[in-house]
Amino acid sequence: MQMFQTQTDDPLAQLGGLTAADWIVAGSLLVGAGVLAMLVRRLLSRLMSAQLPPFLVRLLSRVAAGLVFGFGLIYALGQVGVSLAPLLGIAGLFGLAFALAFQDVLANFV
Repeated sequence: MQMFQTQTDDPLAQLGGLTAADWIVAGSLLVGAGVLAMLVRRLLSRLMSAQLPPFLVRLLSRVAAGLVFGFGLIYALGQVGVSLAPLLGIAGLFGLAFALAFQDVLANFV
């Protein structure tokens, strides 16, 4: 019995040896992370609106939603085989730069 391999001209089909199912899983994870981030933002906005000023409610709910989507993005990238160590290192550097740049501004709110 001979095994036949089909050649395809589709660049996505040849990208890193990933199948269409891998891309569908990664896309579904991104969509799910987006929906979950939206739900987290709305839930936190409703729960915190009575206790905190509106600008702080918006800030905290958007940061939480961004974190949820970011974790979903990292997980989806891991599913398609992207090396996460350099990405997490860059994210850490950006976080440090952001914290140092805005420490005086954020000190005024505390």
